[in-house]
Amino acid sequence: MINFKHTLAAVALTVTAVGTAQADVVLDDFTYDPVINLLVDNNSATAVSDYDTTTRTDINAYNGDVIYELQALPASADAAVDTSATSFTLFSDGVLALNNDNFMFTEISMTYADTNANAGPLDLLSFGEHFYFDVVASDIGFAYSVAVGDIFGGVSIFSDISSQITSLTRELVSFSSFVAAPSFTAADFSSVAFVNVTITTQNAGADLTLTEFGVVPEPASLAVFGMGLLGLVGLRRRKQA
Repeated sequence: MINFKHTLAAVALTVTAVGTAQADVVLDDFTYDPVINLLVDNNSATAVSDYDTTTRTDINAYNGDVIYELQALPASADAAVDTSATSFTLFSDGVLALNNDNFMFTEISMTYADTNANAGPLDLLSFGEHFYFDVVASDIGFAYSVAVGDIFGGVSIFSDISSQITSLTRELVSFSSFVAAPSFTAADFSSVAFVNVTITTQNAGADLTLTEFGVVPEPASLAVFGMGLLGLVGLRRRKQA
């Protein structure tokens, strides 16, 4: 299990990337007030359900909305949760932490869409060429998929298996890696209606911590990205002085 420090979460938070040719387009920085807590338990003897969900609206500069869904999978054994070991927590300082108890298997789904019909389709191609995930830490044992649907009914998907991550890392998914979903035509990334990210636990007790999800024009080197974060920390300290 991974225990992350609050100070690390604060250092990791960045709204725009330093070190890319253009600014990142942030779809979700996991900053909410009030904070979100989704709790699930596969033990029928407790009062906690095996499914929890919430919706937040206008979460980014593009009037996007998000639906979070957390599901305890049937492979779980007794996995009671409490405030010190929640299955899913969103902190107000911008961290998504998926914390599974030792015997817990879960699936988290994040669907980004214009649920209030006030923004219209999103042109991801005008933003960049890759989705990015800023990962603070990840145990081995996650399967993840990204699905993109357009306003014409097309759906494209990408799926992979995560590796272990022990320090801040930017994971990239190129738009060119997507393929048409079975029984669907390929999605038009210039007329996007929704983006869904699904992360499934494959090893019991695996934990995951993210700080940001969005679109980036081109890959940035880890060294330059790290230098940018250090610069942001220095800026924060000077403001506090």
